[in-house]
Amino acid sequence: MKQESITTGSHDGLFYSKILLFGEYSLMSGSMAFSLPFRRYGARFSYVGLNGDGDPDFERHLNGLLGDYCSWLEFAGKDSELAGLFDIDGFKDELEKGLYLDSDIPKGYGMGSSGVLCAAVYDRFAINKANSNIVAGGDGISGLKRIFALMESKFHGTSSGLDPLTSWLNLPLLVNPGGGIEPVDLAKLRRGEVPAVFLIDTGRMKQTGPLVDNYLQKMEDDSFRLPVEGLLIPSVNSCINAIIYSQVTEFFSALRPVSQFQMEYLVELIPPRFKGVWRRGIEGGDYFLKLCGSGGGGFLLGFTRDIERSGDIVRESGFGIIPVNELF
Repeated sequence: MKQESITTGSHDGLFYSKILLFGEYSLMSGSMAFSLPFRRYGARFSYVGLNGDGDPDFERHLNGLLGDYCSWLEFAGKDSELAGLFDIDGFKDELEKGLYLDSDIPKGYGMGSSGVLCAAVYDRFAINKANSNIVAGGDGISGLKRIFALMESKFHGTSSGLDPLTSWLNLPLLVNPGGGIEPVDLAKLRRGEVPAVFLIDTGRMKQTGPLVDNYLQKMEDDSFRLPVEGLLIPSVNSCINAIIYSQVTEFFSALRPVSQFQMEYLVELIPPRFKGVWRRGIEGGDYFLKLCGSGGGGFLLGFTRDIERSGDIVRESGFGIIPVNELF
């Protein structure tokens, strides 16, 4: 889908969380992916003691965590493509002044908290920072995604780089089957019908790195790899195309097998107490649930035509929903 004259959304130093609508795990196996900024949560740099209502001890803790990342960037970058890309001395000077990342993004919830940190560090300390509007036009976007993938590897071991790229550009991003990336013009989506989106809070944090490693190990087994290639990837691609072209009936037809696949082949990533409400969606067809990020906790992502009816059904199962109106 050719995009024209798309410029980045201004963040003015505030970097937003993201929702990977589709493509968790399957992106690593060659599927499309669709990532959107989620402006309910965000983060920006601040200094210890600057906010009179803050907790200085906790701010110093965050300053220490940012210092750990600076050290990792300094030493890990020496033998990688990150070498020479950042003003490490300037980073250290700012840390001495009490710099920390002030964030309300829930960690371990699939909202891209580590991606936001990488985006903020790149924006502030990259020596030759890319021009965001040029990147959004397609020039150098893959190279920048590679840099972000290396930056985020500190947290996940393996990263696509899509989370920090989405946060830094502050734009919805589409990853095509060949790996090419392009911004999506949401104004065009709003002209058509889009599904209602909601979240369910599992109340559990999760660690992405081990889950990604487990997926990659499972891909070595044909009994898992073949369904991924034959069922999951085509269904994910169909879901994304249906959203892009406002084909809501086709979207829900393609979404059912995605939800079914995750229930059957990635069931260990669905917290046990939520399996019933997940199955109820598949069986009734009023809504469908899928993982939000790597799974294992955090949020579950839901889609429906009727948010009120689906909310009632989910509440009957003992859970609440969080409508997400700001994505589209």
